[in-house]
Amino acid sequence: MNFLKMSSILLLFVAIFAVGSAPAASCSAATLKGVFGFIVSGFGGDGTPRAIVGQGTADGKGNLSGTATKSKDGTIVTITFTGTYSVAKNCTGRLTFKDQDGETRHDNFVFDNGNNGWQHIQTDSGRVNSGFGLAEGTAVCGENGRGKPLPPI
Repeated sequence: MNFLKMSSILLLFVAIFAVGSAPAASCSAATLKGVFGFIVSGFGGDGTPRAIVGQGTADGKGNLSGTATKSKDGTIVTITFTGTYSVAKNCTGRLTFKDQDGETRHDNFVFDNGNNGWQHIQTDSGRVNSGFGLAEGTAVCGENGRGKPLPPI
């Protein structure tokens, strides 16, 4: 019985060392490049509910721009934005962007396991907004990017 226990323990250690540890994440500004869609919801500094859905483009060098539709306590506005971002080696990052009205916001984000999307949270005092984004590749309109219109509701 001792031989069986020792063999099992030895086999376990061999398996651990053979598999090794998972490689460390390695991201940079180039990880965020291309067209992406995003959604954000929460509350503004005045406590009113907010929701934003939009599309942006990142250049892989720390610059981004895009357009979005914003619901501010039920009032719908279209916004354009420009901004900058940085990405740490551990696949977390920060972004700052400004819309056409001069409103600036700051977010922290973390990429998902495949770097095809992320979760983010606004870090400005008094604001509670969070959401996620997904890489879209090249901007293509229509259902599932196939250029087909959506069916009527």
